[in-house]
Amino acid sequence: MHFAKTLTINRNMMDLGGTVPSELELNLYGEAFNLSNGTKENNGFSSQFKTSSISIAYEKNLKSRRNLLEIYAKHLINFKRSILLNRRRWRQRMQRRQTLLRSFFVQQVIQLETTFLELVSVPKLIACGKSGKITELCPVPERCLSLYISTRRFFEEEMGLINEEHWLRCFHMKKASFEWICDQLKPNLQQGSGFRGFLSHEKQIALGLYAFSNGIEYVKLVRLFEIQLRSTIYEIIKDIADVILRKWANKLLAMPITTDEFDEIGSSFSMASNMPELVIGVLGICELTTKSAKLSTSIESQSPKIIMQMLIDDKLLFRKVKFDSNQPTLFLEDSNDITSIPPKIIDGHPVPRFVITSDTSYPLKKWLMHKYIYPVEPHEFDFNEAIDNVLVFKNRALIRFFSRWRILNYIGDIDVPTMEKIVLACCILHNLLEVNEEKFDENWSKNLDLENIEFSLGPNLKPFSNKKAYSCSDKDAAELREFLGRTISSTEM
Repeated sequence: MHFAKTLTINRNMMDLGGTVPSELELNLYGEAFNLSNGTKENNGFSSQFKTSSISIAYEKNLKSRRNLLEIYAKHLINFKRSILLNRRRWRQRMQRRQTLLRSFFVQQVIQLETTFLELVSVPKLIACGKSGKITELCPVPERCLSLYISTRRFFEEEMGLINEEHWLRCFHMKKASFEWICDQLKPNLQQGSGFRGFLSHEKQIALGLYAFSNGIEYVKLVRLFEIQLRSTIYEIIKDIADVILRKWANKLLAMPITTDEFDEIGSSFSMASNMPELVIGVLGICELTTKSAKLSTSIESQSPKIIMQMLIDDKLLFRKVKFDSNQPTLFLEDSNDITSIPPKIIDGHPVPRFVITSDTSYPLKKWLMHKYIYPVEPHEFDFNEAIDNVLVFKNRALIRFFSRWRILNYIGDIDVPTMEKIVLACCILHNLLEVNEEKFDENWSKNLDLENIEFSLGPNLKPFSNKKAYSCSDKDAAELREFLGRTISSTEM
């Protein structure tokens, strides 16, 4: 091929009356010939090549011919480089376009498959009569029948065979605890309609607890539980949260009632911090931001957030939980669950019991204590140190809570009322596992940062401006804190 091109170039130049070109000239002409005839966008380059060939062939001075060839070689290099770049960019654009089209096509296929299975196959394949028996309406393909049978046997055959470490990794609890929870919840869980009718109660509970402990990741849930419709997954998660609330909310999420309970909690805090036996819990406040709030840019549009307030006792249990949308209100009014608790008699004098908060922006109340902002006296430093020792309980409880139930770290597109139910269900499960001394793996909390979760009131004192709601004298609270600080200093060894 190259020999034929050389003869063609040689013959053209001899016809024009020129001399026979050298080997360097032939190489340059051959490269120009390839570029001019090998691309569509270079229609004018062939005529320019012929014109340049004529000028070089009739040039008698060898030095001038050499200079022309060097200039011609530089033009060829630049031209070749531009062609390579254009081709490369065109191929990259085509690859990106094909990738986008392929991804869109796969998404459409998955959507069509899930729509077919959920909306077409289930109503036409089976129906339940008054007797409760499943009657066949039309011939069932063997492939679809095997699919439904596999969903019923999924939990029994696959999930039941994994070891204890796999249970902890998937559900953040032991297999025995999971089975006990299933036995307790199954009588309260109704059999769903449609595609849910083919799912066993164990598999639905497994889906809910897996979502609580790992977060709602649609791809993982589809691959593991073989449920491809997003609405069905969310419906199951919501139902599991409702069942947990109906079953255990009044038992496992309640304030202490008897004096013995108050004394036991206060004694545990006193042993850990040298605080008088008056503390009944620590106030923890966290902010759970929804997906819409994260994506919003204006301050006015950032209202869809959940401020979670909880009272934590000495056993790391949540005794009371409340939600607010803008700013916390738990234990801030004159009449609340703490003020109704009978005081403890110390040296013949009634002393009120109280809750401790870590945020010094809260108003100082007789039932709500926090540290000295600018301690000066020794007893003030002792009081702050005792407060820090009590706050350790709150930090440990929140670390365990948010590390075990990762759904709380990313709410996604769940509506606020449903998310509040899920949070309460996680609180109940947290208390249940803590009471049973369930194992907690410290590796779960490696990437957890409490500073990004806890809510701080900061300089915004707007909710405390209502004097009718917050009419307690700060002087009485300051005197009580002074008494507590001096008591702590006097009892230190």
